[in-house]
Amino acid sequence: MDDELVGIEAAARIAGVTTTTIRAYLNKGILLPDKIGNSRSPKIRVADVEAIRELKRRRLDLPSIAAMAAQALYANRTLERSVRRLLDVLGADMPIMLLDEDSARILLSRTKAMLKSMCTPTASDVLRWSRTFYALGEEHMAQIELYTGEKEPWRPFLELAEKLCGDVAEITTVNTQLEVAYGYLMMARRNVRNVAYHYVRAHEGRSMAAKTFPHVTGDVHEEVLALMFPS
Repeated sequence: MDDELVGIEAAARIAGVTTTTIRAYLNKGILLPDKIGNSRSPKIRVADVEAIRELKRRRLDLPSIAAMAAQALYANRTLERSVRRLLDVLGADMPIMLLDEDSARILLSRTKAMLKSMCTPTASDVLRWSRTFYALGEEHMAQIELYTGEKEPWRPFLELAEKLCGDVAEITTVNTQLEVAYGYLMMARRNVRNVAYHYVRAHEGRSMAAKTFPHVTGDVHEEVLALMFPS
């Protein structure tokens, strides 16, 4: 049983090591003693001792285990930072896209107005629209078409995403603040393309979707994003 306790000598027999090794494990905190009552002799959980025996069976020494654990910890921290950074930009504060008539009309109006704007986009502009593009789904396209009569509801969003990508690409070399924002914008643009493709496919068939959205070739950004975010 996991809660069963044994003394040092029994623990050494179970683990297949000497009592000196068990005492060393206790001193280093590798094994945690469990004293019962006034007994000065430490008791050890059988499950912990069996774990030591399993490590020996697999020929894994404790320093190697510690090194592996440290590598896993560092990798996990790196991943956490990356995910946190992505969520900060696109996830945690991603806008909730409402599906009522007023929201659909306002969203479409804002998108068309930004399309006509001649102003150079700022980093905050790019991040705000990246969040919007990333939050879009086919359900939003359906509501926009329903409430506004827009026959190709996806087109203004895709055109704006393409426009912003083009505008930002031209100025990232002189504005380092936009470099990270540009990366998120590229991911968001891919989401708009996917949404548009599936919307057209659902309403007009696969052949029309393939014709309207041919596979982009020769674009290294698209190839990398396709590997990172498969459809």
